[in-house]
Amino acid sequence: MFQRIRTVADTLESLPDRGRAVPELELFGLTSQREVLTSPDRIVYRSDQETVVVMAVFDGRRDRHDVLAERLLRAATGPA
Repeated sequence: MFQRIRTVADTLESLPDRGRAVPELELFGLTSQREVLTSPDRIVYRSDQETVVVMAVFDGRRDRHDVLAERLLRAATGPA
């Protein structure tokens, strides 16, 4: 699993625009984060002219809204 994700993530170095905007974040006007799909995972990242940062890897089989809500709640309440 790690190798599959790593192989796809490594391609972002030369093709950072290959991913799409994250649909759940696009609803809120957030388009700087992109994602590539490598079944069953979603690799969420952001890039600028020199750097690609992988923000998260999600299991694509999970409900997207539940994952987003969980992350937002965790960010809002701070570390446990």
